Amino acid sequence: MAKKNETKVDVAGLRAKVLKVLLTLVNKTPPLGEYYKGLLRELIENAYSIAGGQLSDAERDKFLEEIFEYATSYGPIEPFFSDPTVNEIMVNGPDQIFLEKGGELHLLDDVFYEDEIQVRFAVNHIINPLGRFVNAAHPIV
Repeated sequence: MAKKNETKVDVAGLRAKVLKVLLTLVNKTPPLGEYYKGLLRELIENAYSIAGGQLSDAERDKFLEEIFEYATSYGPIEPFFSDPTVNEIMVNGPDQIFLEKGGELHLLDDVFYEDEIQVRFAVNHIINPLGRFVNAAHPIV
């Protein structure tokens, strides 16, 4: 039986490209308000096209959903939101996350964001319900 000549796609490389392009698109046109999810999905699809994505339809759909989940999550701090002993969560960068418990500050040595891009998406996911968005032009909330 003859095999199809298939090109192996570097999904990790494509993911990095799409996220970088997505961050640029989001900086230009932040998705806000009640249409946030739809607008973000459109931006993700645009980023995929600009990055030169060429996955099969099924792989593409799965890939785009993974990017959407990444961009709309709190990242590695999410489990701490349901911990009643945590008073405050402070993120000073991808590798510097603090928890305040019982009045004491603790640097987490085993919880990290992948990179600055993931931190930005997490921050924007937190403040989006307030109609706000952090980007290069508006870095403070």
